[in-house]
Amino acid sequence: TEGDLRAAYQKVLDVFESHNVPVSRPDPATTSLFEQGPGFYTIRVKPSAGVPISSLTGKTEELKLGLELSRNQEIRHYSDRGAVVFEIPKQADQRYLVIAEDLWSRAEWPAGELYAPIGEDIAGNIIGINFSSSTSPHLLIAGATGQGKSVALETILRGLCHKHGPEELRLHLVDPKGTELLHFEEDLHLEGRIGFDSDDAIAVLGGLVEEMQQRYLRFKRFRVNSLARYNNHDDVTPE
Repeated sequence: TEGDLRAAYQKVLDVFESHNVPVSRPDPATTSLFEQGPGFYTIRVKPSAGVPISSLTGKTEELKLGLELSRNQEIRHYSDRGAVVFEIPKQADQRYLVIAEDLWSRAEWPAGELYAPIGEDIAGNIIGINFSSSTSPHLLIAGATGQGKSVALETILRGLCHKHGPEELRLHLVDPKGTELLHFEEDLHLEGRIGFDSDDAIAVLGGLVEEMQQRYLRFKRFRVNSLARYNNHDDVTPE
């Protein structure tokens, strides 16, 4: 709540005051003092004249102590518009979920491109992945056990399936655990069956290599180098 954020803001000011680091509140007419997202919130403070930024950023451990954060909760910081911004993780009971259906209803889906919204940032802006971009043809999801890798993958796949019908999008899936992608067994987007071992993976990848070669031939015929341009046939002419 806003009351919790104001209380946290005061704790931050108190920490700097107790360590003789003069700071002030930025003008709220020009910038927000704090913002919050699902898992983090930001606090902006303005160093007084002559106070180096390092005097503020060097107090992150003291801020963790004052805000009663755990040792695994790290505070990040950066400078922005005349203030030092601290990005602070929320406690478990302060976090809120972002509902996938809400993301889908608010997202701006690029025409003819393979895009999936995956969450929102601290300012409430939707964050998504555009697989049609030349900068993201592949995606690696990594993290410790229990940190949400499977949830992230399912969110991406569900987002793709929500926007694109089975006639537009086909999924080839391999699930070594045999437990993470069971929800897609009856999905109309699934091509064939879900693979579960190395032999299945080799067979699936072999078929995808053949499909890739066929797509390269189509790209060559239409003189394009991206899926987005190929999907927009009005902009291209076959040889």
